[in-house]
Amino acid sequence: ATPPTLTDGQTMDWHDGSVVDGQWVRFTVRDKTTDEKMVEIRAKRNTLLSNTDWMALSDITMSAEMTTYRQALRDLPANVDVDSPVYPTKP
Repeated sequence: ATPPTLTDGQTMDWHDGSVVDGQWVRFTVRDKTTDEKMVEIRAKRNTLLSNTDWMALSDITMSAEMTTYRQALRDLPANVDVDSPVYPTKP
């Protein structure tokens, strides 16, 4: 069977296979757990932070807006809606 199109909130688990509705299927589609969603949110947050790490070097003067942005990224996991995360806007 052809793998289905997944939404952002779904994942596909592969297994040995079984017959479903007369077809051999080697995967199961399921909703992602909150923990799986948080892993993805933290990964994106970490990438956004690392893209601005150079601004935190000792020979760079970081703007107040950038400091606020980076702090909002660090605070993100504590107050994020895992089903529709909103990331701060980079100044």
